Amino acid sequence: MKKQRNLLPFEHVLQAYVTARGEIAAGISDELEASFVFGQPVTTELPANKANKLLQALTLELSKASLGIIVQQAAAVKQLSDEMLQEKTGLTPSLLSAIRTDMVFTNSIPVKSLVKLLKLLDLGIDNTMTAIKVTFDKLQAENSTMSLGNLNFQPAFRKGVIRGDFGKDLSGIKSDESFLYQNEEALTNYTNRLTELYTTL
Repeated sequence: MKKQRNLLPFEHVLQAYVTARGEIAAGISDELEASFVFGQPVTTELPANKANKLLQALTLELSKASLGIIVQQAAAVKQLSDEMLQEKTGLTPSLLSAIRTDMVFTNSIPVKSLVKLLKLLDLGIDNTMTAIKVTFDKLQAENSTMSLGNLNFQPAFRKGVIRGDFGKDLSGIKSDESFLYQNEEALTNYTNRLTELYTTL
């Protein structure tokens, strides 16, 4: 005979109720059943060591500022308008907005413009490198999630796929080149160049 697994307090209550139900009048309503089962108090307590681990993990996660966050904070402290940032850095309004909201891979931003932005905001290179990595990881995770949510779609440029298979002309569709910025090697090359320019410009 298998040893019975440990039951949670709620399962004890539910098991006792199901066992005793045969003795209860057959006319009992679903509402009464629900009020009985869900009305039972269940008290649980998280062990102190697990609570501490959760708090430490939360603190660590909150301390990771992305590039967008440090740019927003520095611009607010220095009271620099978007127009001023665009004029001094050469960034377009849409690209500056994408940087602020972490909606663009950092290594796809013109490196000289980013250097100008960092210097204008007095952002140190070490903190910036950490923030760039946070943004990179965030965007990679989001892209992976989006890819998994669209498993039924196969790219038109996949080897072996013929236009006729789709029933329409796909010649006007351009392949997504964002993958060029979604790898560690590209990020490393970019950050090396960024560091070099930051110290020379």
